[in-house]
Amino acid sequence: MKISPTTKKLTFAFAKGDEGFQALQIHDDEAVRAIIEARIAVKSTLERTRAQRFINEGANGRSLPVYLKYYGAHTGRWSGGNKMNLQNLPRNNPNDPDSGLLRKSVIAPEGYVIVVADLAQIEARMLAWLADDYELLTQFRNKEDAYKIMAGDIFKKAVEEIAKEERFVGKTAILGLGYQMGWRRFLLTVTLGLMGPKMDMEAVTAQLVVATYRRNRFKIVLFWDTCTEMLNHMLYDMDMEYGPLRIDGKQNRIYMPNGMYLEYPGLSQSNDGFVFFDYENADIMARGGAPNMKRARKIYGGLLAENITQALGRIVIAEQLLVVAKTPRIKVASTTHDEILAVTPERIADQVLEFIIEEMCQPPKWAPDLPLNAEGGWAKEYSK
Repeated sequence: MKISPTTKKLTFAFAKGDEGFQALQIHDDEAVRAIIEARIAVKSTLERTRAQRFINEGANGRSLPVYLKYYGAHTGRWSGGNKMNLQNLPRNNPNDPDSGLLRKSVIAPEGYVIVVADLAQIEARMLAWLADDYELLTQFRNKEDAYKIMAGDIFKKAVEEIAKEERFVGKTAILGLGYQMGWRRFLLTVTLGLMGPKMDMEAVTAQLVVATYRRNRFKIVLFWDTCTEMLNHMLYDMDMEYGPLRIDGKQNRIYMPNGMYLEYPGLSQSNDGFVFFDYENADIMARGGAPNMKRARKIYGGLLAENITQALGRIVIAEQLLVVAKTPRIKVASTTHDEILAVTPERIADQVLEFIIEEMCQPPKWAPDLPLNAEGGWAKEYSK
């Protein structure tokens, strides 16, 4: 079971991204694995229903309205709606010609193209900046291959000797281990291909990867402790400041540099040290009532680090999006986490793409030393 992010009530953890569901895909019992495979097959039929909604929308002969909830996720990220949800359209897979068909079905008007640009490794860069991990920041700033460098440390090889599969392990480590993920979860991530192609990996190798990451990225590990300190300050109604963040202990809020905030209502700690918050019962708990442990959401140092990193990343892309949206002959059509989608006349597509990428490489005023990078392309369809 899990807490629904929409209703805040207990529901089944049957989504592909749910950790418990993913673990069942490699269960020792063959019957369990078969049931999960059947569940995935059934869910694939739901994609057909979703595709039909796209067809129906196109039949109306009008522009596709992109439904976005301005503050849809706990971290302030946008979320999708109207049962088409352009926030999570499956991406194109070079090895599967039938992948990403829903994306490709979204096309620009005659004479126009869709320009797509995204912030490269924004979470890894933001986390390194928050943790003051100068070594990793320098790699990003100098446009070095941080994934190969990480892989070289894991496999004890020179960077130039790192194979493609080994680099992918380094990439998964850099992008996946920054929020206190343990070796079992890392093994599951690699085995199921949750961040790329599926790979066979032994438990001892997963343990080695996690240990190497935490040794090399010790500044990030220390930042988890800082985040735990933030939680403690909120638990005891104390204020705190960290970089561009302001922790309001009495209101259980972490204010961002633009005034938005992360909120942890009903923040409490159980006898065994389990820290949690509960939107639904916050008022009851404020009056001395007991928390509903079945509906409480766990929070710890690594998870808070993820919340903060994603919230700041959201602010970066939002500020950049506003600049792009105010530029003549560029119409912002949507945004997906770290992406900006714009529609522009095909004759100026190259210049528009160059402009957007240049803008997305500009650090925010509150983090002038944050090394940003962006990449993108354009096409008649939403193909990136």
